[in-house]
This record gives sequence, structure tokens and C-alpha cells, in this order.
Amino acid sequence: MRASEAVPLKHLAGINERALTDNTDPDRQIRYIDISAVGRGALVAEPQTMRFEDAPSRARRLVRDSDTIVSTVRTYLRAVWPVQGDTTDLIASTGFAVLSPREIDPGYFSWWIRSDVFIEEVVARSVGVSYPAINALDLGELRVRVPSHEEQRAIADYLDTETARIDALITKKRRMIELLEQRRSIEIETLVRAAASAKELPLKHAVRDVTVGIVITPAAWYADDGVPAVRGVNVSPGQIDMNDCVYLTDEGHLINRKSTIRSGDVLVVRTGQAGAAAVVPDELDGTNCIDLLLIRPSQRVAPRFLEYVLNSDWTMKHIEKHSVGTIQSHFNVGALRQLPMPLPTLEEQNAVVHELDLTCGIIDDAMAKLQRQLDLLMEHRQALITAAVTGELEIPKAA
Repeated sequence: MRASEAVPLKHLAGINERALTDNTDPDRQIRYIDISAVGRGALVAEPQTMRFEDAPSRARRLVRDSDTIVSTVRTYLRAVWPVQGDTTDLIASTGFAVLSPREIDPGYFSWWIRSDVFIEEVVARSVGVSYPAINALDLGELRVRVPSHEEQRAIADYLDTETARIDALITKKRRMIELLEQRRSIEIETLVRAAASAKELPLKHAVRDVTVGIVITPAAWYADDGVPAVRGVNVSPGQIDMNDCVYLTDEGHLINRKSTIRSGDVLVVRTGQAGAAAVVPDELDGTNCIDLLLIRPSQRVAPRFLEYVLNSDWTMKHIEKHSVGTIQSHFNVGALRQLPMPLPTLEEQNAVVHELDLTCGIIDDAMAKLQRQLDLLMEHRQALITAAVTGELEIPKAA
């Protein structure tokens, strides 16, 4: 084999070599890894411990140390993980391909699989629009650069060291963001609790209306262009981001005119990040919403004050108590209507909003700067991996 020859992956590694059978003991305890548990190069959630009989039918792929798993469905997620640590009873979803290196250094191989040059090829060769996927045969045809064994080892060692340094910085930045988020929550909670010294009412008695947006959306209501519709993914505490919005046909919007949103309304997430709330800005006046709780404030409630109350720990405790669902929490309209709502005078509400805008604005600016630094570090990390495995970066030991 010549140095730096590109070889089909199937000649270098086994693909899905081991799996649980239907005859597996139903009481066997497994630790299951689903697609949602894997990010780009790391686990983002711990494996779920369960009995085999209770596991999803896709819980089949056996993994072991030195394997690398890569998502073959929803490949746009770029989910890849080099298997590390205890692999006892560790089972991956059939939505992953389990790659077991044989004719290549395992460390170098796992870095190649995490590189942009490989992952972007996986995405490009995937088929399907809403659920893009690549099959194991096509995956096996993707080529891997194979330098000399000495260079493979040098690249792996270099990336192990350099990414560890970057990861340490990333961890520090994330911790700083967490501390700022905690400080922000304390500031909101302090003023909300002070406001709660005034009278309280169930939310339904303090606002004009509490309802829910479109729950069922037939495919015929969707369009490439039309009336924008806000979904849960668009709403985070204090913000509505329409970069990933969907559109309704005029007919779909007309049929669901009761869930038309107006400037000053407050939208609340009911599934997933349950309770996250944001005021509807002027530019979204007259649009629609899907599977969101919709609050129309009265003249007694300042929309921004309501937004701060809903995003406070005060409200989160109520939501946690009344949410249902184990995988995704779900908060219903009935529970929201019963939320204890502090109701000081409008003048006092606006004073709270003014003070929180100043305090939270400073904290938000600091978090935005840290997030930008974090994004740059992660971009640098990924660029470093790709440059090293493709030979674009001269590795001192390899040289």
C-alpha cells in the first residue's frame, strides 16, 4: 500500500459486525444509545439503562472499545462518537453504523470519521428530503486517506493533545456561560418574588385569553412560501428566532385564524423546552403558531413583565409540577391558566421590566461574547481535525 493512498472504508474496517438477536434474554440489562444521545464527536446524553424486552426494536448494534459509530439516518445531524469507556452491555441504535477498524490505526481512523471531509461526504450521499439516510453499502465505498502507520499514529497523538487543550477551554467557556445564566435567573427571580408580595391571581383571570395554537397540521397546509408559523423550535426565553420557520397556505391560515398571533401576545412552548416564553414582536403581527400556548395580555398586564414572570424559576417550578411525559415534557393549556400570577400595578410592572432589561442586558452581552468565543473554538477544533487527517497540516512528529 502506497503512503497516503485513499482506500474504500470497507477494506479498512468492519461495518455492523455484531448485533443482538431476537433470542436475547428479555431480562438482559442494556445501555442504549439513540441518535439524540450523540453529538459531533461526543455523547451529549448518557446511555439509557433498560431491559432488552423494554428497549426499542432498533436497539440492536453491539459496540466495543475502539469502534466508531456514525449516524446513517438524519445524517445532517453529523452524529459521530468514538466509543470510549465501559462498553459493557452498550447497544447502539440501528440508525448508526458501527465501524470496527482492522487494517488501520483505530485512533487515526476515528479522527478521519470525525473530519469534515468524511462527514460532508456522508451528508452529500444521503438520500431523502425529510429523513436523509445513507446505507451501509454506500458508506463502505467512501474513501479514507491511509498514510504510513507512523504518520497515522503521529496524527492521532497530535489531535489527542491539541483537541484536549481546546476542549479544556471550551469547558471553561461553557462553565462561565452557566454561571452567567444562573446569575440572570437569580436577578429575575428576586424581582418576581418581590412583585409577588402584591396580590396574585390565576393567570386566566389576569389576561384576556389563554389558548393553544394549531395542534394538527395536515401536509396540505404547508407551503414553500405563505404565512409564517411560529413553532416551539423558534421560541427560547425572551426571543423568537424565525430562521427555521415553516409557512402555511392562505387556506390553512384562514382555517386556523383563531391561532393568529398579534404584536404583544406572549407565546409559550408546550413541548420540549416547556415554559420558554417570548413576546411577539411587531414584525410577526398577523402570523400563526403551531403547537404553542398563546397568551393575549389584558390592559392590567405588561407583556414584557409577563414574559419575565413566565421565564422565572417561580414559573418553572409550576411547570415542572404540572408537566407530563418522560422523554419530552409537555405542558398543557389548563395548567398554564392556573399559574399563580403576581399582579402589582402597571407602574410597578414597568419598573421591574426596566430594571431587568438593564441588568439582563449586561449579562446577555457577556454571554453573547462568550458564545462567540465558544463557536470560534469549536470551528477551530473541527478545522484542525480536517487539516491534520487530510495532510494539509504538517504534523511535527510525522515530518
